[in-house]
Amino acid sequence: MQFWRNNHTATFDPDSAGQLRIAEALRGMEPEYSEHGVRAVRIFLAVMLRYLEEKARLPQTPDRLLMQEFSTGGKRADIRVVINGMERRILGTVTGGGFRLLIDFSEGYRAELSLYYHRLVCTNGMIREIRTGGTFHAFSLEEWQSQIEDGLPRAMSGIPVTMESFYRSAQVRLGFLAPMLPVILDCLEVAEPFRGMISDSFGEEPGDTLWHFVNAFSRAANLVMLAHGIPADEARRKRLQLQKASVEICENMLDGFTQGKGIFELAETMKKSFSS
Repeated sequence: MQFWRNNHTATFDPDSAGQLRIAEALRGMEPEYSEHGVRAVRIFLAVMLRYLEEKARLPQTPDRLLMQEFSTGGKRADIRVVINGMERRILGTVTGGGFRLLIDFSEGYRAELSLYYHRLVCTNGMIREIRTGGTFHAFSLEEWQSQIEDGLPRAMSGIPVTMESFYRSAQVRLGFLAPMLPVILDCLEVAEPFRGMISDSFGEEPGDTLWHFVNAFSRAANLVMLAHGIPADEARRKRLQLQKASVEICENMLDGFTQGKGIFELAETMKKSFSS
């Protein structure tokens, strides 16, 4: 498994530095798949940039797409990108919106597209699964491009919706969260060492809003990758789970609060999703 991080700029110009980085990153796959990977990713980025220009009114610029992470291994590539121009200020810091593309080349071009959110002052990432229209499976590059062109507008329309949820979460005050946090984690059935990581993350950025609570999950996701004694595959799985949990907790609790439900009741209903 090879891993790259930190704000690589990408365009769909085949001579650009961004494309060279994509090619370099995808060398981590098995050789017979890396060439297919470069072509598929270039097509995806080209369609994405056209969509942003035509639908989101964001003209193509060299820094429109910021690669936050690449990871590759075997027949798979995992790419996370923030879109310059789709950000929002939440409690004094900026959160950027973008996408995560997970591609498997073992049987044609099979991909999962998720919405990706990244606090631009740190490395916190949050992922929202796309329940409809986020999966693609093609057996040729032509079919791949057609599916991306058809599904991308529906998928990307969710970015401002979730961004609004984050903004609303910063307005929801939960009271003094520090003594409540262990009880909420009990309800969610979060086990050690991840429980301690979430508590430590909250301690680094304490507060009394729902946004502070969900931020602790995304911040803890980074600690998982640095922890000693956790196998690499388990660390990656748990990191992804915590990144998804941060968005799901935010949206589910906002919905639940409007129905008059309390935080502990809501945590009980979500424990299957976030237990270790």
